[in-house]
Amino acid sequence: MWHGDVEPLGYDAAKATALLAEAKADGYDGRITYTTTSSPVARSQALAIQSMLQAVGFTVDIDYQTSSGDVSKKVRVQQDYDLAFSGLSLAEVSPFIRLYSGLQSESTNNVFGYQNPAMDAALIKVQAATDEAE
Repeated sequence: MWHGDVEPLGYDAAKATALLAEAKADGYDGRITYTTTSSPVARSQALAIQSMLQAVGFTVDIDYQTSSGDVSKKVRVQQDYDLAFSGLSLAEVSPFIRLYSGLQSESTNNVFGYQNPAMDAALIKVQAATDEAE
């Protein structure tokens, strides 16, 4: 029900390389740090992400944290990261509450700092919906 019929974003290495070249022309040095835990699964994911980013020209450092709590502290509290793997859990019975608190631009619980007027408008539509279809 939640996935809808939206196609996932693809991996377009040529476009990523071109966009990174533009950013570098504007002064960006191409360095990025990926923050994650040091579990075996997280290490494998980090290496895959590092490989994809390096393939298009980024210089990628991996910042391994001891626990998911340490990652949460760095990402959500200190907001000291470039890229990290995280999630936003939703209660099936009332998804709007968590979506709004986690994604609305002005929400005090928006720990990721995500801001997008289109998302804010979509959240208003979700709040006003009277049934699942809406």
